[in-house]
Amino acid sequence: MTIFDFLKDPSRTNKHVLELLLCHHLWFSWKDDILRSYDTTVAHDKETAILKDYHRHMDDKEPLEYILWHVTFFERDFVVTPATLIPRPETEYMIQAVIDHAHTLTTSQAYLYDIGTWCGILWISNFLECPQVYKNVVCCDLSPDALEVAKKNLTRLVDSPDQQKFAFVQSSLIDFLKVWKTTTNFQATEHPIFVANLPYIPDDTFAQDADESAQKREPLMAFLWGNDGLDLYRIFLDDIAWLVSDAPVYQQSVLFLEMMTRQVEILREAYDASRIFEEVKTFHSNIRIVKATLR
Repeated sequence: MTIFDFLKDPSRTNKHVLELLLCHHLWFSWKDDILRSYDTTVAHDKETAILKDYHRHMDDKEPLEYILWHVTFFERDFVVTPATLIPRPETEYMIQAVIDHAHTLTTSQAYLYDIGTWCGILWISNFLECPQVYKNVVCCDLSPDALEVAKKNLTRLVDSPDQQKFAFVQSSLIDFLKVWKTTTNFQATEHPIFVANLPYIPDDTFAQDADESAQKREPLMAFLWGNDGLDLYRIFLDDIAWLVSDAPVYQQSVLFLEMMTRQVEILREAYDASRIFEEVKTFHSNIRIVKATLR
């Protein structure tokens, strides 16, 4: 069967998914290769594999990114697995917000901490956009499987990475910093930047609004945390307050957070005495990228 015959079969309604799977299994770079190769024969074993993956996605609601094992994000190709959250477009706004902040720094002494790294999209994207800014990069996650994916993306995307620059830590939020008091390699001496795209969807909102694929296939701990979605952010902000009192350099900390519009006001009211919450990027009407600094 040729590619043309394979695609024109009326029982296969989602042509875009078929094209992506053809590229994946036939090692084509993208759709243009298919258009130039309509008369190419699809081997029987390849046809079987493509149709199997097609039905995994269409019938079983398995995310296409997990089937393909990669996603294009901020113009780069990242490995993703069922151990990691699938990156959403709004997170590109957080990356841009951090880049904007990095451009205001005049030294190469910033320390970047990615809290809840998943596949590493935040810190890798920011490091590659502003490599001259960062002295060290630390990515932490509670999931060892997610950390392995982040390590793989470092190897794939950063040319000859200097291993002395990067640390991978299995930790809940910033617990690792509480035991790093005598460690200087990755403990900030100036310009600490925290990026934390933590789960912020309220339990009932997720049950009502999230699509079936997210509910059944992606790690739930990446989405849910409490009745108003902010329980983990409160722990994080309280831990940062402890860190500031224990190590004065963290008074300079700049936090970049993603959340829903109404959640910004909830945190402002609770932490107004100590923190300034500035909405620096907006993704449609309901998602904000927030820059939080010490008051």
